[in-house]
Amino acid sequence: MDLGEVWMEYCFEAIGRPAKAPALRPLAPMEVVERLFDFHPLFTARLDIINAAPYSTVFDEDADAALLALARDDDLASWETLSAGGWRVLLERLIYSEVVVIANQVAGTLVIARLPPGLTRQQEARTLLLQFLLGGGRTIDRRLLPAQAPGRAPAFPALPLRQH
Repeated sequence: MDLGEVWMEYCFEAIGRPAKAPALRPLAPMEVVERLFDFHPLFTARLDIINAAPYSTVFDEDADAALLALARDDDLASWETLSAGGWRVLLERLIYSEVVVIANQVAGTLVIARLPPGLTRQQEARTLLLQFLLGGGRTIDRRLLPAQAPGRAPAFPALPLRQH
Protein backbone atom coordinates (compact mmCIF):
# COMPACT_ATOMS: atom_id res chain seq x y z
CA MET A 1 0.00 0.00 0.00
CA ASP A 2 1.21 3.48 -0.82
CA LEU A 3 2.04 5.56 2.29
CA GLY A 4 -0.31 8.27 1.02
CA GLU A 5 -3.23 5.85 1.34
CA VAL A 6 -2.62 4.75 4.94
CA TRP A 7 -4.93 7.43 6.32
CA MET A 8 -7.84 6.08 4.27
CA GLU A 9 -7.32 2.56 5.63
CA TYR A 10 -7.19 4.01 9.14
CA CYS A 11 -10.58 5.66 8.49
CA PHE A 12 -12.07 2.40 7.17
CA GLU A 13 -10.87 0.59 10.30
CA ALA A 14 -12.43 3.29 12.48
CA ILE A 15 -15.83 3.63 10.79
CA GLY A 16 -16.07 0.55 8.59
CA ARG A 17 -15.76 0.28 4.84
CA PRO A 18 -18.88 1.79 3.30
CA ALA A 19 -20.63 0.06 0.40
CA LYS A 20 -20.43 3.28 -1.57
CA ALA A 21 -18.05 6.17 -1.11
CA PRO A 22 -19.42 8.64 1.45
CA ALA A 23 -19.56 12.38 0.88
CA LEU A 24 -16.40 13.69 2.50
CA ARG A 25 -16.60 16.54 4.98
CA PRO A 26 -14.46 19.53 3.96
CA LEU A 27 -12.03 20.97 6.49
CA ALA A 28 -10.76 24.53 6.40
CA PRO A 29 -7.05 25.08 6.99
CA MET A 30 -7.48 26.31 10.56
CA GLU A 31 -9.58 23.24 11.43
CA VAL A 32 -6.66 21.10 10.27
CA VAL A 33 -4.17 23.15 12.29
CA GLU A 34 -6.35 22.78 15.39
CA ARG A 35 -6.34 19.00 14.99
CA LEU A 36 -2.59 18.85 14.37
CA PHE A 37 -1.96 20.99 17.44
CA ASP A 38 -3.47 18.15 19.51
CA PHE A 39 -0.12 16.36 19.05
CA HIS A 40 2.10 19.17 20.33
CA PRO A 41 2.15 17.93 23.96
CA LEU A 42 3.75 14.67 22.77
CA PHE A 43 6.68 16.63 21.39
CA THR A 44 6.88 19.29 24.10
CA ALA A 45 7.57 16.67 26.76
CA ARG A 46 10.63 15.49 24.76
CA LEU A 47 11.76 18.77 23.23
CA ASP A 48 15.28 18.80 24.74
CA ILE A 49 16.04 15.33 23.41
CA ILE A 50 14.43 16.06 20.03
CA ASN A 51 16.37 19.31 19.59
CA ALA A 52 19.62 17.53 20.47
CA ALA A 53 19.13 15.13 17.55
CA PRO A 54 20.09 16.61 14.18
CA TYR A 55 17.53 16.19 11.42
CA SER A 56 18.49 13.33 9.12
CA THR A 57 16.61 11.37 6.50
CA VAL A 58 18.28 8.30 8.03
CA PHE A 59 15.40 8.41 10.54
CA ASP A 60 12.63 8.56 7.93
CA GLU A 61 12.02 4.81 8.32
CA ASP A 62 11.65 5.19 12.11
CA ALA A 63 9.15 8.01 11.64
CA ASP A 64 7.20 6.12 8.99
CA ALA A 65 7.13 2.98 11.15
CA ALA A 66 5.76 4.99 14.09
CA LEU A 67 3.01 6.43 11.91
CA LEU A 68 2.18 3.01 10.47
CA ALA A 69 1.97 1.59 14.01
CA LEU A 70 -0.42 4.41 14.92
CA ALA A 71 -2.58 3.55 11.90
CA ARG A 72 -2.51 -0.17 12.71
CA ASP A 73 -3.03 0.00 16.49
CA ASP A 74 -4.88 3.33 16.85
CA ASP A 75 -2.55 3.91 19.78
CA LEU A 76 0.57 5.94 20.47
CA ALA A 77 2.11 3.50 22.97
CA SER A 78 4.70 2.25 20.45
CA TRP A 79 6.05 5.79 20.14
CA GLU A 80 7.58 5.47 23.63
CA THR A 81 10.46 3.48 22.12
CA LEU A 82 10.98 5.81 19.15
CA SER A 83 14.52 7.13 18.72
CA ALA A 84 15.29 10.82 19.22
CA GLY A 85 16.03 11.00 15.49
CA GLY A 86 12.62 9.52 14.70
CA TRP A 87 10.96 12.07 16.97
CA ARG A 88 12.93 14.83 15.25
CA VAL A 89 11.74 13.75 11.81
CA LEU A 90 8.13 13.59 13.03
CA LEU A 91 8.39 17.04 14.60
CA GLU A 92 9.90 18.60 11.47
CA ARG A 93 7.22 16.98 9.29
CA LEU A 94 4.52 18.26 11.65
CA ILE A 95 5.90 21.81 11.67
CA TYR A 96 6.35 21.77 7.88
CA SER A 97 2.78 20.52 7.40
CA GLU A 98 1.40 23.21 9.72
CA VAL A 99 3.33 25.92 7.87
CA VAL A 100 1.96 24.70 4.53
CA VAL A 101 -1.60 24.59 5.90
CA ILE A 102 -1.30 28.09 7.40
CA ALA A 103 0.19 29.42 4.15
CA ASN A 104 -2.87 28.04 2.38
CA GLN A 105 -5.10 29.81 4.90
CA VAL A 106 -3.31 33.09 4.19
CA ALA A 107 -3.65 32.48 0.44
CA GLY A 108 -7.41 32.13 0.85
CA THR A 109 -7.76 28.37 0.44
CA LEU A 110 -11.16 27.39 1.81
CA VAL A 111 -10.73 23.61 1.95
CA ILE A 112 -7.39 21.88 2.58
CA ALA A 113 -8.57 18.37 3.51
CA ARG A 114 -11.64 16.18 3.40
CA LEU A 115 -12.57 13.44 5.86
CA PRO A 116 -15.36 10.89 5.96
CA PRO A 117 -18.16 11.53 8.44
CA GLY A 118 -18.39 9.51 11.66
CA LEU A 119 -14.87 10.03 13.01
CA THR A 120 -14.34 11.28 16.56
CA ARG A 121 -12.18 14.38 17.05
CA GLN A 122 -9.26 12.15 18.08
CA GLN A 123 -9.72 9.98 14.99
CA GLU A 124 -9.89 13.10 12.82
CA ALA A 125 -6.64 14.36 14.37
CA ARG A 126 -4.92 11.02 13.84
CA THR A 127 -6.24 10.77 10.29
CA LEU A 128 -4.88 14.23 9.46
CA LEU A 129 -1.54 13.42 11.09
CA LEU A 130 -1.28 10.31 8.92
CA GLN A 131 -2.47 12.16 5.83
CA PHE A 132 0.02 15.00 6.14
CA LEU A 133 3.06 13.31 7.73
CA LEU A 134 2.96 10.33 5.35
CA GLY A 135 2.00 12.58 2.44
CA GLY A 136 3.29 16.06 1.67
CA GLY A 137 5.07 16.35 5.03
CA ARG A 138 7.60 13.78 3.80
CA THR A 139 8.85 16.30 1.22
CA ILE A 140 10.39 18.78 3.63
CA ASP A 141 12.40 21.51 1.96
CA ARG A 142 15.69 21.21 3.87
CA ARG A 143 16.24 24.96 3.49
CA LEU A 144 13.39 25.44 5.99
CA LEU A 145 15.07 23.35 8.69
CA PRO A 146 17.05 25.01 11.48
CA ALA A 147 20.62 25.51 10.26
CA GLN A 148 23.56 24.17 12.21
CA ALA A 149 26.92 25.86 11.96
CA PRO A 150 29.39 23.75 9.95
CA GLY A 151 31.67 21.70 12.16
CA ARG A 152 29.60 22.40 15.24
CA ALA A 153 28.22 19.60 17.39
CA PRO A 154 24.48 19.66 18.10
CA ALA A 155 23.36 21.02 21.46
CA PHE A 156 22.73 18.41 24.12
CA PRO A 157 20.01 18.63 26.75
CA ALA A 158 20.99 19.71 30.23
CA LEU A 159 21.77 16.52 32.11
CA PRO A 160 22.78 16.16 35.74
CA LEU A 161 26.50 15.61 36.15
CA ARG A 162 27.69 12.64 38.19
CA GLN A 163 30.50 13.19 40.61
CA HIS A 164 33.13 10.48 41.03
